[in-house]
Amino acid sequence: MTTTTHRPVVLVAGYGRCGSTMLMRMLHAGGIPPTPTSDPASYETRGATDLADRRTYYPGHAVKILTGARDHDIVIDGPAVAIWLDRDPTEQARSALKMIAAVEGSAPTDRDVRRFVRGQRRDRHLYVNATSRLVGGRLLVTTFEAALDDPTSFAAGVGGFLTAHGFLRFDAVAAAAVVHRRDPACLPGLDVEAAYIRATAVTR
Repeated sequence: MTTTTHRPVVLVAGYGRCGSTMLMRMLHAGGIPPTPTSDPASYETRGATDLADRRTYYPGHAVKILTGARDHDIVIDGPAVAIWLDRDPTEQARSALKMIAAVEGSAPTDRDVRRFVRGQRRDRHLYVNATSRLVGGRLLVTTFEAALDDPTSFAAGVGGFLTAHGFLRFDAVAAAAVVHRRDPACLPGLDVEAAYIRATAVTR
Protein backbone atom coordinates (compact mmCIF):
# COMPACT_ATOMS: atom_id res chain seq x y z
CA MET A 1 0.00 0.00 0.00
CA THR A 2 1.35 3.46 -0.92
CA THR A 3 1.68 5.73 2.10
CA THR A 4 2.10 9.51 2.23
CA THR A 5 5.81 8.99 2.83
CA HIS A 6 6.23 7.27 -0.53
CA ARG A 7 4.17 9.70 -2.57
CA PRO A 8 5.90 12.42 -4.56
CA VAL A 9 5.86 16.08 -3.71
CA VAL A 10 3.61 18.03 -6.08
CA LEU A 11 5.06 21.30 -7.36
CA VAL A 12 2.62 23.94 -8.61
CA ALA A 13 4.39 26.28 -10.99
CA GLY A 14 3.69 29.07 -13.44
CA TYR A 15 3.99 32.82 -13.73
CA GLY A 16 2.31 34.84 -10.99
CA ARG A 17 -1.47 35.19 -11.29
CA CYS A 18 -1.72 31.94 -13.28
CA GLY A 19 -4.34 30.39 -11.00
CA SER A 20 -1.86 28.64 -8.71
CA THR A 21 -3.85 29.41 -5.54
CA MET A 22 -6.95 27.91 -7.15
CA LEU A 23 -4.99 24.79 -8.10
CA MET A 24 -3.54 24.50 -4.60
CA ARG A 25 -7.09 24.64 -3.22
CA MET A 26 -8.15 21.95 -5.67
CA LEU A 27 -5.28 19.69 -4.66
CA HIS A 28 -6.04 20.26 -0.98
CA ALA A 29 -9.72 19.45 -1.48
CA GLY A 30 -8.79 16.39 -3.50
CA GLY A 31 -6.65 14.96 -0.70
CA ILE A 32 -3.18 16.43 -1.23
CA PRO A 33 -2.35 18.85 1.60
CA PRO A 34 -0.14 21.92 1.17
CA THR A 35 3.38 21.95 2.54
CA PRO A 36 3.22 22.71 6.29
CA THR A 37 5.07 26.03 5.99
CA SER A 38 2.59 27.60 3.59
CA ASP A 39 0.18 30.41 4.39
CA PRO A 40 -3.31 28.89 4.89
CA ALA A 41 -5.03 31.48 2.66
CA SER A 42 -2.59 32.11 -0.20
CA TYR A 43 -0.55 28.88 0.03
CA GLU A 44 2.57 31.04 -0.37
CA THR A 45 5.76 30.30 1.54
CA ARG A 46 8.00 32.94 3.05
CA GLY A 47 11.48 33.86 1.97
CA ALA A 48 14.76 31.99 2.23
CA THR A 49 13.75 29.93 5.25
CA ASP A 50 10.95 28.32 3.30
CA LEU A 51 13.14 27.68 0.28
CA ALA A 52 15.31 25.64 2.65
CA ASP A 53 12.15 23.93 3.90
CA ARG A 54 11.19 23.10 0.33
CA ARG A 55 14.56 21.43 -0.15
CA THR A 56 13.78 19.34 2.92
CA TYR A 57 11.06 17.73 0.76
CA TYR A 58 7.53 17.07 1.93
CA PRO A 59 6.37 13.81 0.35
CA GLY A 60 2.69 13.67 -0.48
CA HIS A 61 2.27 17.46 -0.17
CA ALA A 62 1.84 20.30 -2.66
CA VAL A 63 3.98 23.45 -2.78
CA LYS A 64 4.06 26.56 -4.96
CA ILE A 65 7.34 27.38 -6.67
CA LEU A 66 6.34 30.41 -8.74
CA THR A 67 7.64 31.10 -11.29
CA GLY A 68 9.13 27.67 -11.39
CA ALA A 69 12.40 25.92 -10.66
CA ARG A 70 14.68 28.29 -12.55
CA ASP A 71 14.67 31.03 -9.90
CA HIS A 72 15.04 28.73 -6.89
CA ASP A 73 17.86 26.60 -5.57
CA ILE A 74 15.67 23.55 -5.12
CA VAL A 75 16.99 20.04 -4.57
CA ILE A 76 14.40 17.33 -3.99
CA ASP A 77 15.59 14.15 -2.30
CA GLY A 78 12.80 11.96 -3.59
CA PRO A 79 10.16 11.62 -6.30
CA ALA A 80 8.37 14.76 -7.47
CA VAL A 81 5.85 15.80 -10.10
CA ALA A 82 4.91 19.27 -11.28
CA ILE A 83 1.86 20.98 -12.70
CA TRP A 84 2.55 24.11 -14.76
CA LEU A 85 -0.34 26.52 -15.26
CA ASP A 86 -0.46 28.84 -18.25
CA ARG A 87 -2.90 31.73 -18.66
CA ASP A 88 -3.71 34.16 -21.44
CA PRO A 89 -0.58 36.38 -21.25
CA THR A 90 -2.39 39.70 -21.58
CA GLU A 91 -4.94 38.88 -18.88
CA GLN A 92 -2.20 37.49 -16.69
CA ALA A 93 -0.18 40.68 -17.14
CA ARG A 94 -3.15 42.84 -16.21
CA SER A 95 -3.83 40.73 -13.14
CA ALA A 96 -0.18 40.75 -12.03
CA LEU A 97 0.16 44.50 -12.52
CA LYS A 98 -3.08 45.19 -10.66
CA MET A 99 -1.64 43.09 -7.83
CA ILE A 100 1.41 45.32 -7.79
CA ALA A 101 -0.82 48.40 -7.87
CA ALA A 102 -2.84 47.07 -4.93
CA VAL A 103 0.35 46.68 -2.91
CA GLU A 104 2.37 49.69 -4.07
CA GLY A 105 -0.35 52.09 -5.17
CA SER A 106 1.00 52.55 -8.70
CA ALA A 107 -1.42 52.26 -11.63
CA PRO A 108 -0.24 49.95 -14.46
CA THR A 109 -0.13 51.31 -18.00
CA ASP A 110 -0.68 49.64 -21.36
CA ARG A 111 3.07 49.85 -21.88
CA ASP A 112 3.60 47.92 -18.65
CA VAL A 113 1.24 45.21 -19.89
CA ARG A 114 3.03 44.91 -23.23
CA ARG A 115 6.41 44.68 -21.52
CA PHE A 116 5.16 41.94 -19.21
CA VAL A 117 3.73 39.93 -22.10
CA ARG A 118 6.95 40.22 -24.14
CA GLY A 119 9.04 39.04 -21.22
CA GLN A 120 6.76 36.11 -20.50
CA ARG A 121 6.70 34.96 -24.11
CA ARG A 122 10.49 35.26 -24.29
CA ASP A 123 11.28 33.38 -21.07
CA ARG A 124 8.42 30.92 -20.54
CA HIS A 125 10.18 27.97 -22.15
CA LEU A 126 13.19 28.46 -19.85
CA TYR A 127 11.03 28.14 -16.74
CA VAL A 128 8.98 25.25 -18.08
CA ASN A 129 12.10 23.33 -19.11
CA ALA A 130 13.80 23.95 -15.75
CA THR A 131 10.72 22.72 -13.90
CA SER A 132 10.53 19.65 -16.11
CA ARG A 133 14.19 18.81 -15.45
CA LEU A 134 13.64 19.16 -11.71
CA VAL A 135 10.94 16.48 -11.75
CA GLY A 136 12.52 14.20 -14.34
CA GLY A 137 9.96 15.06 -17.01
CA ARG A 138 6.95 14.25 -14.80
CA LEU A 139 5.27 17.51 -15.76
CA LEU A 140 1.65 18.32 -16.62
CA VAL A 141 1.18 21.57 -18.55
CA THR A 142 -2.36 22.93 -18.48
CA THR A 143 -4.20 26.24 -18.33
CA PHE A 144 -6.18 28.43 -15.96
CA GLU A 145 -8.86 28.82 -18.62
CA ALA A 146 -9.32 25.05 -18.88
CA ALA A 147 -10.10 24.89 -15.18
CA LEU A 148 -12.71 27.63 -15.47
CA ASP A 149 -14.26 26.29 -18.67
CA ASP A 150 -14.77 22.74 -17.40
CA PRO A 151 -13.74 22.17 -13.77
CA THR A 152 -14.88 18.54 -13.83
CA SER A 153 -12.73 17.56 -16.82
CA PHE A 154 -9.82 19.63 -15.54
CA ALA A 155 -9.90 17.94 -12.12
CA ALA A 156 -10.21 14.53 -13.75
CA GLY A 157 -7.15 15.25 -15.88
CA VAL A 158 -5.14 16.38 -12.86
CA GLY A 159 -6.30 13.30 -10.98
CA GLY A 160 -5.27 11.00 -13.80
CA PHE A 161 -1.82 12.58 -13.89
CA LEU A 162 -1.40 12.23 -10.12
CA THR A 163 -2.61 8.64 -9.90
CA ALA A 164 -0.18 7.73 -12.68
CA HIS A 165 2.63 9.01 -10.46
CA GLY A 166 1.98 7.44 -7.07
CA PHE A 167 -1.22 8.87 -5.62
CA LEU A 168 -3.69 6.06 -5.08
CA ARG A 169 -6.59 8.37 -4.39
CA PHE A 170 -7.52 11.82 -5.62
CA ASP A 171 -11.04 13.13 -5.12
CA ALA A 172 -11.63 14.88 -8.45
CA VAL A 173 -15.24 15.68 -7.56
CA ALA A 174 -14.21 17.55 -4.41
CA ALA A 175 -11.41 19.26 -6.31
CA ALA A 176 -13.73 20.48 -9.06
CA ALA A 177 -16.19 21.80 -6.49
CA VAL A 178 -13.79 24.51 -5.29
CA VAL A 179 -13.58 26.14 -8.72
CA HIS A 180 -15.87 29.16 -9.02
CA ARG A 181 -17.00 29.80 -12.56
CA ARG A 182 -16.02 33.30 -13.60
CA ASP A 183 -14.66 35.36 -16.46
CA PRO A 184 -10.97 34.47 -17.01
CA ALA A 185 -10.29 38.20 -17.25
CA CYS A 186 -11.23 38.74 -13.60
CA LEU A 187 -8.78 38.99 -10.71
CA PRO A 188 -9.35 35.89 -8.56
CA GLY A 189 -7.92 36.03 -5.06
CA LEU A 190 -6.39 39.46 -5.53
CA ASP A 191 -7.29 40.59 -2.02
CA VAL A 192 -5.83 37.43 -0.47
CA GLU A 193 -2.57 37.62 -2.39
CA ALA A 194 -2.13 41.37 -1.83
CA ALA A 195 -2.77 40.99 1.89
CA TYR A 196 -0.17 38.23 2.09
CA ILE A 197 2.45 40.33 0.29
CA ARG A 198 1.82 43.31 2.58
CA ALA A 199 1.98 41.14 5.68
CA THR A 200 5.25 39.49 4.72
CA ALA A 201 7.05 42.41 3.06
CA VAL A 202 8.94 43.30 6.24
CA THR A 203 10.28 39.76 6.58
CA ARG A 204 11.59 39.44 3.04
